[in-house]
Amino acid sequence: MAFPIPAWLDRWIAGEVPLRELAADRLALPSGRVVACDPMAPLESARPFAREVPPGRYAVKLGTLEGDVALASVRFGRARVARWEPALIDGADDEEVPGYPARSGVGCFADASALGVHLAEERARYQSVAKALREEGVDPDDLDAWDEAFEERLEKDAPDPLAGVATSIEKKGFGSVVLDAESKGNLVAFKAGIGEGIHASYWGLDAKGRPMMLVTDFGLVEPTEDERDRQAAEDEDELDDIDIAELEAWLQSRVAQVPEPPPAVSPLLPRAEAIVDRWVRSGKMQLEEDCDRGAYAEALLEKLVTLEGHRHLGPHLAEWLMERLEVADVFASDDELEADLRER
Repeated sequence: MAFPIPAWLDRWIAGEVPLRELAADRLALPSGRVVACDPMAPLESARPFAREVPPGRYAVKLGTLEGDVALASVRFGRARVARWEPALIDGADDEEVPGYPARSGVGCFADASALGVHLAEERARYQSVAKALREEGVDPDDLDAWDEAFEERLEKDAPDPLAGVATSIEKKGFGSVVLDAESKGNLVAFKAGIGEGIHASYWGLDAKGRPMMLVTDFGLVEPTEDERDRQAAEDEDELDDIDIAELEAWLQSRVAQVPEPPPAVSPLLPRAEAIVDRWVRSGKMQLEEDCDRGAYAEALLEKLVTLEGHRHLGPHLAEWLMERLEVADVFASDDELEADLRER
């Protein structure tokens, strides 16, 4: 699928879009693999772009429009941008729309390898806090007491390194944090438009196809009337090029492949998701980095339905957990797992 390129990018690179430029912190990319995402959302699902750049430290600049950040850019070289292409996620299929929702109103660029180190350290922080609380006698089965103690201990002994970034963004509109002390790879975050829509990024390539720039568009720059007319004409040309017979055949093949409507979401799913979240936060279970927690919670709910009425849930559940590809390890006994389920 061909994704459209914002027509105003060429005007912007020529200095013809009235944006106020604001220099943010520099982006350190020891791996040369860039991630763009909402840093306040769960970072386990963040994936790097397929295209790589030479490792180094690069300038990040924000283009603001009436006080809102309209775009964020990283410059990798001085050569003139000759053309643009969508920045596609590594491993994405042709139907996946490139971009991310900045629901928190914040976006970022980060080094992919450093982000992986950060996630590993975060899991270790959670497990360390959970272990300390158990040693102090805090009962993990007392949900209110455990959660309160966990949050308090986490903030005191192992604070989230991204907390300082949020404070910096509030003060000056951007902030950064080193995610990997060894490689110095970091994350540079900034306000992101007005928080609506999917925010796609684009590579600015030179005449030889080398990446000179990466730009994330937050949807605030309006195209001119000429640009709208030109885009409409291009869309019409694409329609004229379509072979109607081929299109009808394709549509019929797609209709034949339409699956049955999915079943309604069970009202018990939020409880299964809460169980998974609690097990991870308390250190009873460690998930793989690429785990889709939503899908895993659905699978857990299906398993619990099959075990309904069983007198000894713990051993069966523990065996099932260790067979799941999403689970890296389980640190709870059969009795602890069963107690958690019986409580709910």
